[in-house]
Amino acid sequence: MAPALYVTGSVQVGGTLEVDGTVVLDGAVTLNARPTIEASSANNQFAGRTQINSGAATAVVSTSAVKSNSVILLGGPILKGAVQAVTTSLGVTCVVTVTDGTFFTIGWANGGNVAAIAVDVPWVIYNAG
Repeated sequence: MAPALYVTGSVQVGGTLEVDGTVVLDGAVTLNARPTIEASSANNQFAGRTQINSGAATAVVSTSAVKSNSVILLGGPILKGAVQAVTTSLGVTCVVTVTDGTFFTIGWANGGNVAAIAVDVPWVIYNAG
């Protein structure tokens, strides 16, 4: 199957570029803007931001997009209404469990209830093939 977009030279986009399908970039890529991912709040959501509540060790993310072999990337915890410098004392988040096609759980790498305040954790799922 041919990709929806195949680029071998330069492309400049002044607004939004939407491609429904595969994109193949042959060469170096330079982004002059911050890339963003828009994800709907749906059963098959592949990216989002989930809150770990104050005093909680974990949070559940329900999505059919997750597979037992998914690569799940987590961003650093984002404090809710607090000073960002405190982030360094919160610790590191990680994927705790994965249930194929149903949900995954995120939590603190040390297993404790680290945050005395609620934090948001951005995430994105990558699946092979």
